[in-house]
Amino acid sequence: MIKKEEIQKLQKQQGEALVSILAPMEVVFPASDKNPIIIKNLIRETENRLKQSFDPARVQALMDKIGTLEKEIDYANTMDGIGLFVSENTASVVHLPFAPAETVSIGNSFHTRDLLYALHSNTRYLLLSLSAEHIRLFRGFGPVLREVKTDYFPAKYLGPSRTEPQTKILRSDADYEELEDIKIFLRKVEENLYEIVQGEKTPVFLMGESDHIAFIKSHDRTARFIKGELQENHAHTNFNELYSHIQQIVENYEKSQREMQLANLQEMVGYGRYAGGVQDVWKATKLGQVMQLFVERNYTCPARVRASDELTLILGTEAGTTADGMANWHDDIVDEIIEQVLAMDGEIIFVDNGQLENHGNLAAVLRYSIAQS
Repeated sequence: MIKKEEIQKLQKQQGEALVSILAPMEVVFPASDKNPIIIKNLIRETENRLKQSFDPARVQALMDKIGTLEKEIDYANTMDGIGLFVSENTASVVHLPFAPAETVSIGNSFHTRDLLYALHSNTRYLLLSLSAEHIRLFRGFGPVLREVKTDYFPAKYLGPSRTEPQTKILRSDADYEELEDIKIFLRKVEENLYEIVQGEKTPVFLMGESDHIAFIKSHDRTARFIKGELQENHAHTNFNELYSHIQQIVENYEKSQREMQLANLQEMVGYGRYAGGVQDVWKATKLGQVMQLFVERNYTCPARVRASDELTLILGTEAGTTADGMANWHDDIVDEIIEQVLAMDGEIIFVDNGQLENHGNLAAVLRYSIAQS
């Protein structure tokens, strides 16, 4: 899984000739035989574009780096996608857990849009698996689950503790005693879960015995973080398969969150805390106003930043063909906006294509009203 630190390292790189090559990879033979061809075609496109804007010496230096990276790719063990990021100071291969569109980007910064999409579109959550046998807690990021191991988790109910022999206790008393011990055990589970979730504020999903789920939900302090449940016992399910059972529940939660965020965006229009369209959003970004940036998944926009007025963009592919070559040119200015918003602690919200059609495909909730700026 791509890490936030890797993306941040790429985002810090600046210059005139930062090359990003992204490609989807087939992971099943015989379709995987096409992977080297895809990469070689994108490398060829990269070289042709570099020759249009840079001197031969610089082009050769960059192509040598790209060629070295290409030789290092283990095509037999790739993930769903791959990224090559090359500049005068950087040469990096990133394996991606998703299939990006074939992309060649050359500009003042690396094309990290697809990496950010993977990072910000997948929900971080906790999954608590409850069964009579044991309790397991998992930390989830999209479809990826990792078990949480603490001084308490995983936990196991060992049965009631008693000082008298079982033969001297009535069946009804024994049943009552065990029921009370189970409640004590589940109360401890809830306490330890709350200690984790209160600091992280991440959504929690429950899976397992219905009576166990009901007990955890009966505690209001933890219940407010619970966003879905599955009343099925998966105590013995391989944890790599657990996500397939809760996938619909997680996706329903993500959909409801996006709907609320889009409704809030629309509400901010009336309050003057709104910018729509790439020009206005760019200006708001440069002024440090953007609190939440809404981006359609595949919306891109080539643009040049005016040297005399950095708040204004020259849009379109023709903006990159002026006499000064690639100076202040961005294959995708939206990628640059995303990076700058993140640098100012803003939030990125990716939505489906078409959901921002009435907002110019790109919109922002501002930190304060434009009228006050």
